[in-house]
Amino acid sequence: MSRRPIIAIILFFVGASIAVSIFVPRDQIDNHSTDTTRSSTDSQAAVKQVDESKTVEISIDIDRVGSKKPGTIRMKQGERVQLTVIGDDPNQVEVSGYDLIKPVSSRVAARFDFIANVSGRHDIVLLEPRKVIAALSVQKSD
Repeated sequence: MSRRPIIAIILFFVGASIAVSIFVPRDQIDNHSTDTTRSSTDSQAAVKQVDESKTVEISIDIDRVGSKKPGTIRMKQGERVQLTVIGDDPNQVEVSGYDLIKPVSSRVAARFDFIANVSGRHDIVLLEPRKVIAALSVQKSD
């Protein structure tokens, strides 16, 4: 067997790994304390409040959540939610109460963008096996 197909396969996987590292920047997932960070009980979720546009940005690395109690992210009804979930294993992520389900894998981040218009607690759930990784607590606006 020729070595060229093997080298081509190796180069393909190296190129794919580089592309994934470019398009899914994991350094944005770490929880950095800034003036714009909203508090969360889950240290694995980075949450940033942007006052001007009333957008809550949430990033969750499911490989770092582990067996810890899922955190709750609090927000007001009517705020925009931009949720990004990354992980190494193929799975699906659901935002309960909003009928939103997206695939996640090492190559594809699950990205959600919606208005939090349903008040109450909404779990962010990994479907296989079923596991709550975080929750949104949407409070009625005053």
